[in-house]
This record gives sequence, structure tokens and C-alpha cells, in this order.
Amino acid sequence: MDALGDDQGSPPEGPAAFLAAAAAASNARLRRHLDAVAPHTRARWGGAAALLLAYVARVASLRSFHIVTYGLGIYQLNLFLGFITPAVRVERVVVCVRERER
Repeated sequence: MDALGDDQGSPPEGPAAFLAAAAAASNARLRRHLDAVAPHTRARWGGAAALLLAYVARVASLRSFHIVTYGLGIYQLNLFLGFITPAVRVERVVVCVRERER
């Protein structure tokens, strides 16, 4: 018997089954929360701006965390580039004009 149950269709048992059930319940709660806050775009952007201003004020007042801020900036840039990159890559076939003439 493995974590997904046996071939006879009995439910899985043990710690792996418990973790799988807990993860499914947690994902369902997260999905309900995200669905509830999705229409409130101004509040979400306002909250994000407030958190950004609080972080910038903390960095400015402590005069430190520059390495952490640099890492967060790189991470945000990576997320942004992943967002604007198309999900499907189109392979372009480049045919040389001279080869086509042969």
C-alpha cells in the first residue's frame, strides 16, 4: 500500500494521507479567501502601497537592510518578467534564402 491507496480502491492511510488531506483543506481555504478579496482591487493596491511605504520607511530609518532590499527587488523583477512572458513559446524556424533556392 502506498500513500495514494492500494489497487483495490481502499482509502490511503498513515501520515502521508493526513498531510494530503490537510494540504487540500488548506488550499480550499486559501482559494475561498482569494475569491473573496479578488473584486477589491483598490483595497489590495492600497494595502500593497502601504506595506511598501512601511518597508521603505523602516529601511530609511534604520539605514540598513540594503542587501535584503536588493534581493527583494530582484525577486519582484523576476515575478514581473514571469508575468509578462507568454506562457507558450513559439519556435521560429529560420530558413536561409540560399537553401530555399536550391
